[in-house]
Amino acid sequence: MSEQRYADQHGWPALKIAHKVLIAMAICCLVAVLSFAAAMRWSLQAGFLNYLQELDRENTLIILKRLEQAYADHGSWDFVVNTPRVWPGILDPLRPENPPGQDPNLPPDETRRPRPPRAQGDRPPPRRDGDRPPQRRDGERPPPPPDGRPPNRDGGERPPPQGDPPPPRDNDGERRYSLYDTDRHCLIGPDPQHLELTYIPIKNRNQIVGWLSVAPLRTPTGNAARFVQGQMQAFYLIALLLLLLCVVLAFMLSRQLTRPIPLLARLTRHIARGDYQARVPVKGGDELAQLAHDINQMAQALESAKNNRQKFLSDVAHELRTPLTVLQGEIEAMLDGVRPITREAIVSLGHEIASLTQLVQDLRGLAKTDEGQFQVEKQKVDIRSLLEQCSQAFQAKLSQKGIELSSKWGRQPVWVYGDHQRLKQVFDNLLANAYNYTDAPGRLKIVLESQAESASVSFSDSPPGVTDEQLPLVFERLYRGDLSRKRHSTSSGLGLAIAKEIVTAHGGSIWAEHSEWGGLKIVLELPLGV
Repeated sequence: MSEQRYADQHGWPALKIAHKVLIAMAICCLVAVLSFAAAMRWSLQAGFLNYLQELDRENTLIILKRLEQAYADHGSWDFVVNTPRVWPGILDPLRPENPPGQDPNLPPDETRRPRPPRAQGDRPPPRRDGDRPPQRRDGERPPPPPDGRPPNRDGGERPPPQGDPPPPRDNDGERRYSLYDTDRHCLIGPDPQHLELTYIPIKNRNQIVGWLSVAPLRTPTGNAARFVQGQMQAFYLIALLLLLLCVVLAFMLSRQLTRPIPLLARLTRHIARGDYQARVPVKGGDELAQLAHDINQMAQALESAKNNRQKFLSDVAHELRTPLTVLQGEIEAMLDGVRPITREAIVSLGHEIASLTQLVQDLRGLAKTDEGQFQVEKQKVDIRSLLEQCSQAFQAKLSQKGIELSSKWGRQPVWVYGDHQRLKQVFDNLLANAYNYTDAPGRLKIVLESQAESASVSFSDSPPGVTDEQLPLVFERLYRGDLSRKRHSTSSGLGLAIAKEIVTAHGGSIWAEHSEWGGLKIVLELPLGV
């Protein structure tokens, strides 16, 4: 549905990440293969051309030696001019230097093997009539031999060819080499005046007898060009196969890399609908696996927040219902005449109203904290003096309940950078928590210690205490260990939660431990002021 809405808004179908990854990898592979093919083509042509030019220089030296030797044997260039078939033989790069029984100045097809001399009087035996071939009429061709080979000049059969026929020769020299006389007149070969020719002197007895011109070899020609073309075609075929292989691998890798994405998308849709119990399996250690782990953590945190919110609303309803029920019952009793309207009855109603007022104020403070409206105006505060003031204010109440208060904070001031009123609220909440949840007779000890960079304050009371499982829960909102620590009627159960928010806003920390007397010990640390 979301993909359809995206297509309707933008006018084209939305591509999945797997498709985008596949297209990107395919384009990268195509560019890499084409670049490599172009580089290989240039390298092959340049390197092979250099190789051909080196061979051409060697062939030029060989041709030059042949011409010098031929001129020394004949004394002029008439043998080349009058016998044009000699020139291709001289330029033939496959011609051996000294073939047996061959004139070095003639091409291979001009080889003449000398016939052995006949002895005097040695004549062939006379033919008999039966041995004579049949007479042919004028224009009549001789009958073909049984194997289809053409007949000899005398009408007989040709001997079968020995071995494979020689390969065709690609003599490019006839198009690139020319012979000039001493006056630079072309004797044989092309005379391309428009090319930059290289003229090499032909010497005989240290005298220049002619010039050999060589046209530059710009590109491979003939068999060399066909070889380069064949190699490039083979390379293009290999490049195409590699490209197809890369596309297949890119498709497989894109599917493998993007496989967790649909699972993550489905998980986020579940979370958006309020289903915080959904989870996605985490495999591997890459970024997608880390993202899956983070989304699972977020779902778990949202589930915990949802449960806490439901529990908090239930606890708030319970806390409000209790004093309201008491107020309603007492007022109805007074109206019905069951309970007389006396001072003691009005004082009891006042206690319930005070509990409601305290609960509403604490809830309002926590709401400001959650909304980010909790402001702290920091200044230099002597927490030793502040602790002394707060403990003196609670001294009478603690003594009246039978709780002995002792302190240890020294005489030197301990300065911290914080909000005086908020810190006083923290100490009052901790003293009220000890007053409400410590049985009489009991003990309460306050210890202040100054360290290198922080100051720590501990409040240790006597039983009842809490279990190890309950220690991390004492700072939760509206939490009370009712089985072991009794509740006072004016307690809202939010004092420790508010104290934690204030200490955290000051950059400090607060935690709970078991006290040395079997009760609860609250420890908080605040950074020292500069």
